[in-house]
Amino acid sequence: MKTTVIKVQEVKTEIEISYLAIKLYSDCKYEATDENGNVFFFETIRNKNSFATHMIFEDGKIRFNRPVKIVDDGK
Repeated sequence: MKTTVIKVQEVKTEIEISYLAIKLYSDCKYEATDENGNVFFFETIRNKNSFATHMIFEDGKIRFNRPVKIVDDGK
């Protein structure tokens, strides 16, 4: 995946991202759209170990380091 970023010096450059992890918050619901255009919502599964859930972009694919659950609506 290529993206354009602006460095602190405000010089545009193109970078190739091979790995990116984003921490998901346990009190938020996230909206996603599948390949067919269907919208669904998901959230992290809370557990007693309190390990953080991350959405990981790697090798051109997105995955989660822990399970997430699909919820009925985004409210």
